[in-house]
Parts: sequence; structure tokens; C-alpha cells
Amino acid sequence: MANLLLMRRHLARDRFVAGVVVASFVALGSVVAPTVSSAAAGPTTFKKIVFKKAGGEPNVSISPDGRTVLVDGLGGSPATLFRSLDGGRSFRPLKATFPMEGGGDFDMRWINNSTVVAADLSLSNGIYVHRSSDRGKTWTTANIHTDVYDRPWLATFGDTVYVVAKGFDGIPYCYISHDQGQTFDPTPIPVYGTGTNPNPGEAYGTNANAYVDHAMTDPTTGQLYVLYGIDTAQTLGQTGPTGGPNRLYVAKLETDPIPQFTSQPVYMGGATDDFIDGFNWLAIDSKSTLYVLGNGLHNGKHTTWLSHSSDGGVHFSKLKNVGLAGGVNVYGSIAAGRPGTLSLVYLRGPKKVPGAAQRWHAEMARITMADQANPKVKTWRPIKKPIHKKDICVDGIVCGLPGFGENRDLLDYIWNAVSPSGRAFAVIASDGPASNGDGVSAILIRQTTGKRLGRGMPS
Repeated sequence: MANLLLMRRHLARDRFVAGVVVASFVALGSVVAPTVSSAAAGPTTFKKIVFKKAGGEPNVSISPDGRTVLVDGLGGSPATLFRSLDGGRSFRPLKATFPMEGGGDFDMRWINNSTVVAADLSLSNGIYVHRSSDRGKTWTTANIHTDVYDRPWLATFGDTVYVVAKGFDGIPYCYISHDQGQTFDPTPIPVYGTGTNPNPGEAYGTNANAYVDHAMTDPTTGQLYVLYGIDTAQTLGQTGPTGGPNRLYVAKLETDPIPQFTSQPVYMGGATDDFIDGFNWLAIDSKSTLYVLGNGLHNGKHTTWLSHSSDGGVHFSKLKNVGLAGGVNVYGSIAAGRPGTLSLVYLRGPKKVPGAAQRWHAEMARITMADQANPKVKTWRPIKKPIHKKDICVDGIVCGLPGFGENRDLLDYIWNAVSPSGRAFAVIASDGPASNGDGVSAILIRQTTGKRLGRGMPS
């Protein structure tokens, strides 16, 4: 009887809060691929909130105390913002204004419980770094004058803010602020390291497909890591008209004898490997274990591939498929909870390739033993209806050109976070029945009951 009452409570009809559609629902059970083992857990339920016409490439960011949750999508300029002051239970739109506005590609990170920074690609004037000291209500803006042309990524530790983005020369650079993003050092640090894997010659000589994927600081030590991908000449004309990133690297910021990055390979791929350009993922747990999620084609499967490093990014484990088998999985994002535990979200279609029209669903998973050779994965489909019914092009701004995929309505990524209380949060883009198909909306998925993941790390 108690379980029946619980199900009735979580199947309550839709309601509206401040113009945002809110719906409660029960997870649709666990479906585990043959390559993915199942981890026992109690009943797990989720709640969704639909942010109508918020736009694609959504982001969710949770303050260190768990009280404030910010969600954005690229439906406005520079972003459409929503704020919760009750830990994600209810949201209201933020009518925020910015002294300077760019093209979006927002990445939001908290510095403390009231101060948050956001990176914004200006398209014509470098990078705008917005800063709010009142939990996102009002903002100031700093400008990094540079010639970057790709999405900027943020990482923070204490009052230090790192911004990493690719320049017109194809080389990623790191810009550093020591005052919470108000000013930045005048000289950036190239991300490609001084070691041989790779060296700057390889980066300059073989590709235009070098991408910054993510940036993250160790929550305990403050060590900065940058994940990036590089293609090699062997991929040209094979995995795509211009080749694709088939190698993944993690760069580590060293300070002795001078500030510089050194890089180590996560995976040195072959001609048939192709990881999504610029949207693979990093996470770090409280024991300083580093996790890399590669999204793309490997071993003939287009899915989400997990690797970890227990020695500060020197050595990485073999890639493990942590997505469901029998279809295609794209745009995976991970966030860390307790040591060895990750939250995972991705979009799944029943066909073998993302470039075919199909019914896409959002999948959420809890990964345990992520720091071991054989992680265990428990997977849920928290939203019954599909979020998209067309193809998904994973080639970025060239989608629609001859030789590339067609549909980029959802843009290029989704996001994941774990709250300080250990609950999983994810935000996805949807233009399908899950959001009533009215333009591109953002949907927040929040875990409400079930086994917790442990205190969340910055994501």
C-alpha cells in the first residue's frame, strides 16, 4: 500500500509555477545493456521541469550550499536564465541584464554561495566573463580581448577563475583571473604541453579539428585539468569530410619552473574513431580521481566511453562503454558524487547512427565503482515521451552542409550535476513530445527519491 501511494503521489498531474511547466513522474525502470552491469538500488523517482522555449545547449549549476540552482538555455541573448532558491524544487525566470552580451555558449561556475561566474562567447570581441555576487540577479562583465572563435570553458578554485578557449590559430589558451573573474592576466598560457604527447607541431600541422572539451579543477587541491581532442591525418575523408578528433588528451597546469601545461593521452585512436568535436566531459571526485567521458564512435559503436585516472592524469584506464547497447548514445555528461560514483545523462536513439531520424529519449544513470576496471551502471529512462524525433547532427556549425548531418535544432550538448545532498540533476534540450514540441525547450530532471550519490563535486 505504501508503494502504491508513493506511485500515485509521483504521478500527480502537471502544474505551473511562474510560467514554467512542472511535472512529477516515476522512473520507467532500469534497462541495462549486456556490457553494463546493474547496481542494486531502491526505488528511484525523478521530477521534471520544462522551461518553455529556453533554447538548446542548456546548463545547470548548483551553489555549494545547494540552495540556489541556476538553469540556462540559449533561447535568449546571451542566455535565458531561470533561478531556484529552494534547491531546485521551483524556478522563476531571471530578468537579468548584462553590460555586454555575446552569443551565449554559457558555462556557469560558483565561487561561493552567492557569487557565480559565466563565460560568454562574444563572436566579435573575445570572451565576456559575467559575474554575479547576488546569486544571479545582477551581473557585471569583464572582457578578455582575444581572437578566440570556439566555446569558452570555465573552472574555479577559491578566488581563481580559469577560462579556456581555442584561438583562431587552432591552439587552446588558458586565461587566469585571481579576483573572481573581475580582471585577467594579460598573457594566456597555451594548453598544448611541452611534452611529446602531443607537441605543438602536431597540433599546428595536422588539423583544424582540435577542440577544448572541458575544464575542471580538483576540488581538494585546486589542480587544473583541461580535456581536449585532436584529429590525425588518417581520419581525413574517412570519419567525416574534414576528419574527426580521434585522440583524447588531458592537459595539466604545472607551475614549476614556470606556468605551463603538460599533456597525457587518454586514448590514441585510429582512423575509425571519432569523438564529438568539443563536447566530451571531465569529472573529479573528492579523492582526486579524474574521470573522462568520451562521446563518439569507437569499436564500431557510437556511445559514451568512460576512462579514469588515479594518479593525477598520468595514466588512464581503457575506455569502457557505459551506455545502453543496441542503439546510439550521444551528448553524454558526467558529474561526480562520492569517490567512485558518477551521475550520467545522455540522449539515446534506437538506430545505429545519430544522423538518422529516430525517436530520442533522455537516459540517466548512476555509475558505481567508476574508479575500477569494471564499473557498474544502473540506468533509468526518467521521461516517457521522446525529446526529439529527427536526426541529430554532431558536426557543430557545419551541420546542413553537403557531406554533414542535417538537424542541429538541439545544438551540441546537455549538462549534469550532483547536489551537495547527493541528488542527481540533469538538463536537456527538447523539441519533441516531452516538451509538447513547441520550439526548443530545456527540461530539468531532478532526482527526488532513491539512493543518493554522495556529496556532489563542481560540474
